[in-house]
Amino acid sequence: MLNPELLALLVCPETHQDIALATSSEIALLNEAIRSGKVRTAGGKNAEQPVEGALIRTDRAIAYPIRDGIPVMLVPEGLVIRQLKLTAKTKPKTVTKPKTKARPKAKTKASARA
Repeated sequence: MLNPELLALLVCPETHQDIALATSSEIALLNEAIRSGKVRTAGGKNAEQPVEGALIRTDRAIAYPIRDGIPVMLVPEGLVIRQLKLTAKTKPKTVTKPKTKARPKAKTKASARA
């Protein structure tokens, strides 16, 4: 669905927590809750549109919907899922963030003369 390299770079725009791709069973539970009117957006609106996928924040309080293959990473569009206690039978796929390489120290005038 999503490019794994892109997924590895994404974090929650509000808290900068890591995110994980929701499992199919979590999506089914989320869509059932949306149809039942139990889900609101972080912006305070009722969530009405089912999602094809979601990126769930590490604390499992917010899910960012995926629509037309595009993650909607806007804070007000995040789906408040804390109350749903989504429990999938399989663990969500976690993505290891790429490690950044340390930058070499810049030469100073003193070290350049030595």
